[in-house]
Amino acid sequence: MGLRIYFDTLSHESGPIQFKENSTLLATNTKLFRVEELKTRNQELETKTNNLTQQIQDMTTNWNELNVSRAQWSIDSYCKQPDKTNCQPCQRGWFHTEPSCYVINDPPWRTWEEAREDCKGKNSDLAVAHNPAEKRKSQKKLTM
Repeated sequence: MGLRIYFDTLSHESGPIQFKENSTLLATNTKLFRVEELKTRNQELETKTNNLTQQIQDMTTNWNELNVSRAQWSIDSYCKQPDKTNCQPCQRGWFHTEPSCYVINDPPWRTWEEAREDCKGKNSDLAVAHNPAEKRKSQKKLTM
């Protein structure tokens, strides 16, 4: 009988302690689960960061190569062969009229948009004469 009273008393007294320990374990377990989730998310973000860094490096390399290519194109277009030391203000076949360079390109039946795209493809822009007098003046300068 004495043992039974001790066990009942011990069980009754340890109930709140056990509940508190269970609550603490549950909270700790929840926090550990959250830590693992955050570690996984952090790893995903590090992978994305590395991928984006690589993309930036690739784009920078490509941009630098394009700049070198464009610089070489400029040298080839504006400088005489083979020594490339005597450079001209305009591409070969173009007329220099301060401060710009012009070329007369008169393909048949081209719309304004098509002509402008053609000019952009030649690293230039379409010159527009706003009236017949301006057109004659430009043509006269170019044929001098």
